[in-house]
Amino acid sequence: TGSIAVLCSSCEHVEVPAFNDLKTMTQILMGTLPEPEITRSQVSKLPYATMRAKIARGPRGILALARYDSNDLHWISRDSALFVTRRGRVIRTGGLVENLLGTDVGDNDPVQTGLHRLTGPASFTRWIDTDFENRYQMKVMSKFELVRREQITILDRTYDTIYGRELNYVPDIGWKFTNHYWVDEKSGFVWKSRQ
Repeated sequence: TGSIAVLCSSCEHVEVPAFNDLKTMTQILMGTLPEPEITRSQVSKLPYATMRAKIARGPRGILALARYDSNDLHWISRDSALFVTRRGRVIRTGGLVENLLGTDVGDNDPVQTGLHRLTGPASFTRWIDTDFENRYQMKVMSKFELVRREQITILDRTYDTIYGRELNYVPDIGWKFTNHYWVDEKSGFVWKSRQ
């Protein structure tokens, strides 16, 4: 399971250490590789939007906004990994070991319509296509629950958010997983997620 860690207005390219010794390789495999710090002043110098992302146990990397297609944002990494997000939800990936080829969410996705507006648990169904065993139109049944108000800090700025969980179940393959969202308590903008 990958995770999109933080959305920010822009960040700086981060070099990933090479596999030149056993310690580095162990840190990468365990997910404990030290990550370079990114500062607000570095971000403000960049002329484009970026997102910081972490996939599974790998180090965090930077994705640059390559294309804006209506509500779909196409983010690409230096090594050509692709993430497409729609109002905070990852709907497609490319260049990974296993990819999400497409997502059909319809018009009532609580992530896209505003998690901050939920007054209680909410259910939602979407369909996904994956290159894992070439499975298409797999039904994903979700249940959303808002957990608590939480302040988060991104590059020295604090945001008042509502933390919510999306409990997911894919009956075709018996897969259960949880997505996490930190959304602006006023606008519903997804500042941070783990998907």
